[in-house]
Amino acid sequence: PGRAALLRGRHALGRLGCLGSHGEFGREPGTGTHVDYGSQRQALNFPGLAFLVRAPFLALGVTGIRLVYLGGILLLVLILLRPIRIPWRPLVAAVIVGSTIITRQNVLAGVDPSYALFLAIAFMFIRHRTASPIFVGLAAASRQPAWFFIPFYLLAIWRRDGRREALRRTAILVVVAILPNLPFFLGAPSEFLAGVTAPMLQSREPYGVGLVRFGLDGVLPLWPRAVYGLLSATALVGLLTLLWRRWHALPNGAVVFPSLVLWFSWRSAQNYFGFAGVFSLIGDETMLSDDADPAPPG
Repeated sequence: PGRAALLRGRHALGRLGCLGSHGEFGREPGTGTHVDYGSQRQALNFPGLAFLVRAPFLALGVTGIRLVYLGGILLLVLILLRPIRIPWRPLVAAVIVGSTIITRQNVLAGVDPSYALFLAIAFMFIRHRTASPIFVGLAAASRQPAWFFIPFYLLAIWRRDGRREALRRTAILVVVAILPNLPFFLGAPSEFLAGVTAPMLQSREPYGVGLVRFGLDGVLPLWPRAVYGLLSATALVGLLTLLWRRWHALPNGAVVFPSLVLWFSWRSAQNYFGFAGVFSLIGDETMLSDDADPAPPG
């Protein structure tokens, strides 16, 4: 709906009436995000790049956006295989192409994988001082789960290259993250802030495959939403501290730990973890060939 509103000259982050748009795009009415135990959210709750990347395809008449997502995933495989040592290439390809979560969530269900693709490239080419933070910024401008990767990414840069380089990359990724969203914030600041903060702040039904699943299934008590928020915040601080102190022993921590933080949240959708296996592999620089070009292709 956000892409359609943009192409029709309407503000894409306003109150779109997403429920009414489901019929227009052939979606079932029950597929909306549920809030307050029954009702469904009407407004778009993603940053601007979540629909800007795909708006050109819609403008060209490409309505099968799942094929675009599939093409993006296959392109990621080709990009990531370039710097990987030859013996590891089949494993990396299998983890991506053979993942049932990626296939079901990002291809069949049509959940946008752009933020994960951007993050994968950013961490794979972390040695590139400009391209890497640009891709982190693009991920942050696309989907909120990417926000949890930013502190780990910057800690990794600080430990690898020092505080000055971490601050320089912070400036780059912040600018890149803000630019695609700036027009929508200026056009409707309250709607923009309400939308992009909704996944963290809005009252929603508990849902997910993380810790909350044990509460929903009756294995553990279903605690109040604030408890899961506190657990997530504790995990974030604890994992950052652990990574800072044990950096050399946990080389993959910066790219794996953010998913653990999301595992404790009130809503831990399966698509949050679809690329966890990919991240665990690309965070290991011993898999890179000795003559790997630190810059991404192109």
